Amino acid sequence: MIPHYDIEAVYQFGSFGEGSIEAWTVASELGVTLPRLPARPRVGLRADVASGDHDPHNDNLQSFNPLFPIGNYFGVLADTGPGPINFYDLHPTIRTYFPHDVSADTDWVIWWRQSLNDGIYNVPGNLLVPSSSSQAWFVGHRPGIEVRWQRDTHFYIQGNYGVFFAGPFLHQSGHPHNLNYASMWTGFKF
Repeated sequence: MIPHYDIEAVYQFGSFGEGSIEAWTVASELGVTLPRLPARPRVGLRADVASGDHDPHNDNLQSFNPLFPIGNYFGVLADTGPGPINFYDLHPTIRTYFPHDVSADTDWVIWWRQSLNDGIYNVPGNLLVPSSSSQAWFVGHRPGIEVRWQRDTHFYIQGNYGVFFAGPFLHQSGHPHNLNYASMWTGFKF
């Protein structure tokens, strides 16, 4: 058994116009690799949180600004769910390895809002759904899988599939629909 862990924290401060900036985030991943089991699974759990704006009627900024977010940080299907602002999540993951350089990443991301006075954002940081009058914390959850064949150091093919299930916040905000997502990628690095 080989443990792995990563814990990161960021605090943002300063001024913006007439207001101040007071935002933060904490990201963590804990897990183990089990090299003696078939498929050598790497099992992990991520727990993340990023601040949202607690009082939209003043000039202070409390929503964390991720500056240069990496979408895949939020799961194999980051385009199907909320991004790195005003959230906390639990994110179990399993990576398995198969013959012929094939791997599979499965994950399940479960999202809540950190502040009821702020909405949800996409990965670049654009507002997707404003807070409206909803007092629901739970945004939704998304199981997903990514299967990748790494032919050599330069060429790969991968497929992704996931379903985002809308939670009470989205239902109350007029966005009650679930989302199916599938994609195929190929890449060549040189």
